[in-house]
Amino acid sequence: IENKVGAPTAEPSEILAIAGNMSSQTTLDDDVPPHLEGSLTRQLEQIAMAHGGMVPLHGRLFAQWLHYVFPRECPFPHKTGVAAAVTPSEFGENYIASDEEMKKHASEVNASQIPATLGKEELQWMSQWS
Repeated sequence: IENKVGAPTAEPSEILAIAGNMSSQTTLDDDVPPHLEGSLTRQLEQIAMAHGGMVPLHGRLFAQWLHYVFPRECPFPHKTGVAAAVTPSEFGENYIASDEEMKKHASEVNASQIPATLGKEELQWMSQWS
């Protein structure tokens, strides 16, 4: 994106035009353009409003936005000190959940805790936004 823009900041409309012409790998065999309408566009505009109308392309919030646009290609950028990478073996010998543990966890999910007023887009959108 920065190569196309030619600067470290850009207006949301410019970013949306560039990202809209990129493809996102949704499956191993399928590349599709990202869905940028709705909350993704609003969030990018909010980032710009916080920075005088321009989106800093090297900022954490823009990196988070990229993660939601291209979830398989862009890792989620956590705040410094909030997350640490660990290997599975650091959890001991039982680092893989058993089938019983997975079924128990899945059975405890309570769909009634999700507000009925939220649409699909809001449910999928930025649950980790910070």
